[in-house]
This record gives sequence, C-alpha cells and structure tokens, in this order.
Amino acid sequence: MQHIRAHNFQKAVQIVHESSRHNPLFTLVAGNGTDRDRVLYYLSKFNIEKAQTRKGAFITHDLENVMLLYESNSDRWRLQDVRPTAELLVKGTGVIRSVALLRCRMKLRQRRREGRFLYLQLMTALGNQKDLQVVNELQQAAIDRSEFLQLPLITETAVWQDKVYYEGLGFETYHSYQDNTGVTVWFLQRMPGRINSL
Repeated sequence: MQHIRAHNFQKAVQIVHESSRHNPLFTLVAGNGTDRDRVLYYLSKFNIEKAQTRKGAFITHDLENVMLLYESNSDRWRLQDVRPTAELLVKGTGVIRSVALLRCRMKLRQRRREGRFLYLQLMTALGNQKDLQVVNELQQAAIDRSEFLQLPLITETAVWQDKVYYEGLGFETYHSYQDNTGVTVWFLQRMPGRINSL
C-alpha cells in the first residue's frame, strides 16, 4: 500500500468514482438526477483530497483499490480544504445539493463516537468477492494502525453485507441511523486488542 500522490491521483479518483456508484452513502447525496455521475465524480475527488491533506489516502501497489484512513483529530476543517470544497460546490454538487451534503455529513458526524479514534472512511474493495484477499489486507493494515496507535477504529456503512464482514473482524455496532429515504447506516467500532473471528 502506498500514499496517493500526483502520479496515481487520477487512477485513485477513477477507482473511488466507480465504487461510489454502488455505495448507498454516496448515492444518497448524489440523488438520481441526470447529473448523478458527475456529482459522484467530484464527491470522490473531494474525499480523496480531504484524506490526502490528513495523510490518510492510500492506494494498493497494483493500483486497484483505495483506502481512506485518518485520525479523528485531523477531521477538522483546514485551509487546504478550501480549493477542493469550492470545486465540489461549483463543478459537482451546486448550492442546493451542497446544503444536503453538509446536512448528511453533520448527521453522520453527530452520531460518531466522541474522543480520539482512527476513522476508516472508505475501502473500495469491500463487497467485491474477487478482491476478498485485498480487502483482508487493507483491513488488516487499518487494524494494525489502530493497534499501534492504541486508538479505536471506527467506520460506517449502509451495506448489510459490509456490516457483517466488519463484525467478523471484531467490530461492534454502537449506533444505527435511518435516513428519511429509508437508508440505514450502521456505525461500527473496533477497540484495540479485539480478536478477529474471520
């Protein structure tokens, strides 16, 4: 696994963009309009750039999968976020959808645990059976980092199969939330020292 840099950035955006088409949390924000794919592209780009400024954007050596993983205390808004945020607003979501995106992010953030933790925002291989070995390697890298820092590892998912997979790795659901569209989001955490059951 390596950090996402200028030479592999577009490939990483392409990977996350493709994955976002099947991710209920992304599609909740993007909606079903004719511009949905464009919104998903700029949302994918924004998430990678945000993780990059927090030194938490990774791509596998085969350039097939992406993981966004960073500490919670680095999740605060930063000056480096101005350009990606403006680009998302102007080229991607527009003003109305940006308000919806902000509301969605705030709802998720309010339901996350408090204190310091390691936040696993995204793992693109999840849910793809042919990439199960890669998923396990990415997940183990996240768990190893959590153990090294002695910080809880948290994530959220709107995909039931992903929830079950995470629970097999020692995660437990500490909260769930159902959006007004009927999408359920599960908030999961894995404390340092837990044993995987997979």
